[in-house]
Amino acid sequence: MARPTLMGHRKFRRLCRLLMRPRYQCRGILELLWDSANESGEPALGDSLDVELTTEWDGDEGKLTDALAAAGFLERQFWPQEDGGTTEGYEIHNFWHHCPAYVRKRRQREMERRIKGERLVSDEPVTAVRRRNQVSGGRTAPNGSTPSPSPSPSPSPSPPDSSEPVADDSAEQPPVAIWIPIKAGKGKPPPGVQVRGSNGKAEAGITKEQVREHADSYGMKPAAVMSELKKARQWCKANPTKTKTSRGIMRFVNSWIDRAANTPRPGEPSRQPGKEYRKL
Repeated sequence: MARPTLMGHRKFRRLCRLLMRPRYQCRGILELLWDSANESGEPALGDSLDVELTTEWDGDEGKLTDALAAAGFLERQFWPQEDGGTTEGYEIHNFWHHCPAYVRKRRQREMERRIKGERLVSDEPVTAVRRRNQVSGGRTAPNGSTPSPSPSPSPSPSPPDSSEPVADDSAEQPPVAIWIPIKAGKGKPPPGVQVRGSNGKAEAGITKEQVREHADSYGMKPAAVMSELKKARQWCKANPTKTKTSRGIMRFVNSWIDRAANTPRPGEPSRQPGKEYRKL
């Protein structure tokens, strides 16, 4: 929660001027960023798109992070990766100095566990941990590293169930922006589709790059595309018998975004006269 003096601070006034947005909206943007960091206990927010998705930004792409960094609320960071490269992103300025007491206490307890050899949280940024866990199937060792596969209890393990979706872990998968429920199909999912879970709880991942592609193709903001994807996810949860398989999920998503982009709002003229949209 913001301090009472926030809206009179020069950094806040600078942010309002750079974004050309009212004070209540700028404060809401900061509150969403701080809430996300307090929940995860990690000041790292990810790249520019991660920041925009967290705050549901509907303006020009990149403008929000530029303004937050110029005003002094965010800092640009470069995090090392396992392959020797680096990942560029943003983190909250002086997070540990301004965060609530319960977040610092939780961090202190974690440091004490780490000293005793009971480390539960990695020093890696949240985005790096998420991407690494996507490759390892979401498994993380107590010391924060990816665990090695456990030996098979029998010399002849049974083959995996072909009815369960199998994700391709041969290479690092791109970061996922949102997961949408699907039906468990047979065999591996098609290229470009990430799948997790099975037996009625399977989900397909829509990556950040795919969000950008839909936004560019239909002339929408990434935040607007994410808003429609959340609606599509909720529709799938409410209609489990009508969910798609891993082979049909991208066609379903494309149809949903196409309808949202070309269906006029009440009072607006038709954007594509004569075109009718069928129900999904």
